[in-house]
Amino acid sequence: MSNTGFKAYTDLEQYYLDNGVATGVTKPNTIGDPDYIAPVLDLVFCPLPSASPSMTPSISVTPSISVTPSITPTVTPSVTPSITVSLSVTPSISVTPSVPSSISVTPSISITPSTTVSVSVTPSITPSSTPGFAPNVIAAQGYTDPCGGGCNEYLGWYITLDQPVVNNTYYTLNIELYFFGTYQYTYTAYGMIPAGSNNDNVNPCTGGTYIGCGYNVNNTCVATIDAPVDRSAYAC
Repeated sequence: MSNTGFKAYTDLEQYYLDNGVATGVTKPNTIGDPDYIAPVLDLVFCPLPSASPSMTPSISVTPSISVTPSITPTVTPSVTPSITVSLSVTPSISVTPSVPSSISVTPSISITPSTTVSVSVTPSITPSSTPGFAPNVIAAQGYTDPCGGGCNEYLGWYITLDQPVVNNTYYTLNIELYFFGTYQYTYTAYGMIPAGSNNDNVNPCTGGTYIGCGYNVNNTCVATIDAPVDRSAYAC
């Protein structure tokens, strides 16, 4: 076959961009492949048999036209295919259809049903406002015990409800401590009433807190307790 002046590639080889070393991976240079390299006019590497000056302006971009050196004038129309390359910009307009797809965000407003779920909170609130349902605190008291150690007081406490709780119920008590009849400080006690029970009792000698000698409890109140328990008259 006569030389057309175009340099084409049959295979592609992969290289590292940072050092230019080949990775050893190769593949055919196939039309349609994202890495496809089209033939290029290279009269230096592929000189035409006829070095006629009229051959210089010929830009036969289309490799599909097998141009023989004797048909030099017909090479000029082959410039037209290069214009069609600019028309490849037109497919980028296909991005426009993706705009309607963004309208599909509208279904994401299906978040609204999740608002309906929050309505289910209402029934859980109802029992706490229903007379006779919520347990009531009927006793809460802090007390001291030397625990057999003379004048070495340990602090314990208890809390009692008028009915068992359904879930583990956490509470805090404020216990006022006096030293020989004079207020000293308020101790905050933490505890939990187990589910199915109506009381919690912290024994001073087994789980209480050491407070020293000469202290006594003057007043105890319920600072916090989980709903739906009603602190009523024992609230701080």
